[in-house]
Amino acid sequence: MEFVAVDVETANQNTSSICQIGVATFSMGRLVNLWETLVNPEDSFAPFNSHLHGIRASDVLDSPTWFEIQAELERHLDQSTLASHTYFDRGAMNGANARYRLKPVHVETWIDTCHLARLAWPHLHNHKLPSLARTFGITYKAHNAAEDARCAGEILILAARTAGLTLDDLKNTGMSRVCDQPTAHPSEDQLAQESYFISGDQETRKRERHSYSAGIPGA
Repeated sequence: MEFVAVDVETANQNTSSICQIGVATFSMGRLVNLWETLVNPEDSFAPFNSHLHGIRASDVLDSPTWFEIQAELERHLDQSTLASHTYFDRGAMNGANARYRLKPVHVETWIDTCHLARLAWPHLHNHKLPSLARTFGITYKAHNAAEDARCAGEILILAARTAGLTLDDLKNTGMSRVCDQPTAHPSEDQLAQESYFISGDQETRKRERHSYSAGIPGA
């Protein structure tokens, strides 16, 4: 399986306020590269968010902005099959792109590993990333973007094997859905619900009007 898993952390309730991103690259079903960076969101930090992921305003003063990491992101993500656990990360990246008026990175398709986990293990009480990691003995540090991305990638591989699905199957079955997400509170990032990432999968080119939390990541 060749794909890239991604995760972001945000500074506050606005999903565009990305303060960390992690990218885990998998090849032949194995992790081959793990990259992360702090991001200066050019926005305030909410105490709840900082308590969750441990990142504070002072930690990102010298970090690049979302605009400034675009070349690096394109190197990691361009033309890839992208995966994330719930719609939160996709919505946040869409919102940050819109905020900075950036041209989207072109990805082949986007797979929601949470939806895949529900398909593979419908009997589980919930399908949040920490719960799945505990259930299947995956060791990782929750709410660290690189670690969350790595864990989501490992869940994708395990769930696909359990469900008897190949990566091509996943690309063709529309896995980009929201699940295990609280009700959204309206915010300036409503526009992030539009698909700013171009996908080769026509289904994901349609407008996505998912309900997701602007303040609490699904991971």
